[in-house]
Amino acid sequence: MTTAHVPKVGIVLGAALLAPNVASPSLKRRAQHAAKAFLQGEISVIIACGGVGAFPPSEAELIAKTCIDMGVPENKIVQEKQSRNTTENIRFAVPHLEKFPGHDVVIITDGYHALRAKYVARQYGLRVSSSSPQMKRTPLVSRVKAYARECVALVWYVMKSHK
Repeated sequence: MTTAHVPKVGIVLGAALLAPNVASPSLKRRAQHAAKAFLQGEISVIIACGGVGAFPPSEAELIAKTCIDMGVPENKIVQEKQSRNTTENIRFAVPHLEKFPGHDVVIITDGYHALRAKYVARQYGLRVSSSSPQMKRTPLVSRVKAYARECVALVWYVMKSHK
């Protein structure tokens, strides 16, 4: 018995820029991971999320550029350029999902961020999975800080949603 292939949309969550047109390591990892997932057939379209933070361009534009540079066709990338945080990444991506009915949703973000991102997505009624890039080159102290920050952020999000 064969199972029908369900197409998947990858929602790439934004992260800060370090300077104009310079992606942070997190943004670069996420964008590259999304491009590889697309090129390997794991996702069929990319929604790049993130507005302009301290430096231009928008995070979404830099994600899109990275993906295009790696071989993803421009017409397979949707840019969401308004969001400023995880909740807005998801909230502003939801209307774009209406263009892709029947697609499963994969949140593409760093592993330390995935649990909170999936929690937020479920608050918006999405059934999601996540896919995260490897962080082998990230110093251990940076990874520990990121996981510690996410533990606090997840507790805050859960408490905020149950008010």
